Amino acid sequence: MQNLDNWICYVAFAGGFAAGNYTGMIIDERLALGYELVRVITKAKAGGLVRALRNEGYGTTQVQAYSSEGEVAIVYIIINRKKLKSVVEMIRKFNPRASYTIEDIRHVSKDIVYRRSKDYKTDQKRK
Repeated sequence: MQNLDNWICYVAFAGGFAAGNYTGMIIDERLALGYELVRVITKAKAGGLVRALRNEGYGTTQVQAYSSEGEVAIVYIIINRKKLKSVVEMIRKFNPRASYTIEDIRHVSKDIVYRRSKDYKTDQKRK
């Protein structure tokens, strides 16, 4: 920044900074490394959604809770970021009025393996 009296230098610096950030975000989105926590809160029964997610190989945890409007179900799903779009589509399909949040996870204490539907059903029969 030798030419601080030239306003074009400010604009060029800001443009380069913004372009670098944007490019980094695009690369991060395409690589989709890491895990996400999807938290679904629904007033309707969550059994259908949970069964569909489990049949597709996603691990879920369901908790019954109470809100100011009555009983709700909270479903927690930890997934690989590459599977996020598929999970969100399933949530919208089974319960379009559900509220959900998505959070980045930096570390998962045990390896999460996506199981194909066939593998999950076979494991369930063994139990």
